[in-house]
Amino acid sequence: MKILILLSHPYQYRQFEKSINHDKHDVSYVGTKKNIQTIPAHLKCFKFEIKAPLDTFEETKNVIGQKAHFDRIISLWERGLLDAAKLRKHWSVPGSTTEEILKVRHKVIMKTLVKNAGIEAPKFISVKDFFENKTASKTEKMWKGKTVLKPFLEWASAGIKIFDSFESAVNFLSENKKDYIASFEMEEFIDADICHLDGLVVDGKIVLHASGKYLTSNFDFAKGKVSLSVQIDPEKKLFGWAQKVVSAVGIKNGAIHLEFFQTPRGPVFLEIANRCGGGAFVNELELKTNVYLPAAETAVYIGDFSLYDWKKHYNENDFVYGSFNFPAHHLPKGYAKIINADFIKNHPNLVQLQFIKPNRKLYSEVTSQAGRVPIMGTIKGKDEQSVTKMLYEIVDKVKVESVPKPILR
Repeated sequence: MKILILLSHPYQYRQFEKSINHDKHDVSYVGTKKNIQTIPAHLKCFKFEIKAPLDTFEETKNVIGQKAHFDRIISLWERGLLDAAKLRKHWSVPGSTTEEILKVRHKVIMKTLVKNAGIEAPKFISVKDFFENKTASKTEKMWKGKTVLKPFLEWASAGIKIFDSFESAVNFLSENKKDYIASFEMEEFIDADICHLDGLVVDGKIVLHASGKYLTSNFDFAKGKVSLSVQIDPEKKLFGWAQKVVSAVGIKNGAIHLEFFQTPRGPVFLEIANRCGGGAFVNELELKTNVYLPAAETAVYIGDFSLYDWKKHYNENDFVYGSFNFPAHHLPKGYAKIINADFIKNHPNLVQLQFIKPNRKLYSEVTSQAGRVPIMGTIKGKDEQSVTKMLYEIVDKVKVESVPKPILR
């Protein structure tokens, strides 16, 4: 089988050799020089370098050639999903199409599908429809409270603004229409805990999953607060609700990261992605179920389970896991100074911990990837309450500052 992998991040974040036999299959990687250099030297593969990751489709066509043949084109990152779909169409390769990818990337499209399936979601309207489609703006029952302005296709809460009322959002947009009309939506703000469900879908069915609750939201993280999440023991009916969401947006195979509001009347849909969750969610799921999700979904995509079969790995335990992720994009340029780092290093419930390298400059863009954030880790405990308390203690004790020169740790 000829396999093309779009390497949008360093290799170690997905470790494709766990699920793809590089001696058996003809494997090619395409990515920037920085990412291509992270591929282990012992792997038998072809490597293609591109300069601009934001134009992966055009550059990949040019660097590989117009008449290339592949059996599978794989991207496990949000940034590369649409490029992979375009390349599949260009080279007539089976797999998810652009239309199918937009159902799990475009926030207006996905919420429309979910609502049409009878699943509750926040009220919403695209900025373009509100200002240009008089029928839409009149017939849509608008809300009066807090309003979220968000881009259709971004992730990690990038580009989001929150207003105190729908009216104040409209007033802002009236003065800044040209910057938002083509690619933003307005959405009703839901005041409730935000939870997530991460898992694997095979032939349209969720076959394994773990659920968690954000103690700080993605929006808080984008603003510079430490991201905290703790696993929860969801009600049995949540699984059925999640399966209904997966069916509504047409996910057939692969990893899912589903976010929802936890309200007294039940879950309210927020958004879903057909890829692994960011931050420590891959690690948390593996700790809980013994399944490494990127390897599991890659094996499903290529239909070869000789190296990795999730069924043979699955073994759920009774521990509750929680993660912490310290951002740096909001800090001045420089290097990480971690105050009270020993509190984390010596924590009795610590399971995993990764610091940014001392000589690596802090990243200015919003990222939740290990090695790119100053600190990311996972702890474990006997229940949600005890893990939550420990996470708050870590945030209280440990701080990150930016300094002009590297500090050895």
